[in-house]
Amino acid sequence: MRWKILTPVQETRLGFYKEKNGKTKIACACKDFCRNEYELYEVKALSLANTESEAEEKGDILDTLSVIRGLPIGEKLEEHFWDMFVVDALICNTDRHEGNWGVLIKTGSNDMSVAPVYDCGSSLVPLLADEELSFEVAKNYAVNARTASNLDGRRICFSQYILSMKNPALNEAVKRIFPRIDMIAIEKIIESIDCISEKRKAFYKDLIRITFEQALKPVYRSVSFCSDI
Repeated sequence: MRWKILTPVQETRLGFYKEKNGKTKIACACKDFCRNEYELYEVKALSLANTESEAEEKGDILDTLSVIRGLPIGEKLEEHFWDMFVVDALICNTDRHEGNWGVLIKTGSNDMSVAPVYDCGSSLVPLLADEELSFEVAKNYAVNARTASNLDGRRICFSQYILSMKNPALNEAVKRIFPRIDMIAIEKIIESIDCISEKRKAFYKDLIRITFEQALKPVYRSVSFCSDI
């Protein structure tokens, strides 16, 4: 199966790792996407470097975004963040803090580009054991999961913030991303994962489907004036 990648992402491989004691664990190998002449700069570092006082750390995501707008690719980087926000909501990634997204800068120049999406290890509620998984648990996380980004001193609830439609930039991200979400393809990917149980596969599909239907679809209908989706 061939996939058309529209947004750069870090290349990963799921497999098994054998420890020295003979035990085997599921592991994820992540390819280094920094070529020799490029270096990754996290948004947290960029935000601090562009404030009047480098000791002042912005805790509010809207403050951070207002600061990085001054970068050569600030507008593109902000758009990238809200696109990630929509996908992070879909996969329940609760750890997209300012230290795991950023830009690539070419050494000795001002050549800057948005870094591929990386560090998604906190997606799909990974710490729950199989016996804790159920449709009700999936629904609870889909409705109440919060991102690591702060707004007004509190972590943002994905579904509530999306459904509020009070952020025009986020509304536009939903408009861009929703038509690209292929639920059939996503469920095929989940079914193809041999190293997880059928119960976990069902949980993943429920979690993603609930967010897709209850948070993203209503907003997409509103912002695109579509009623036949």
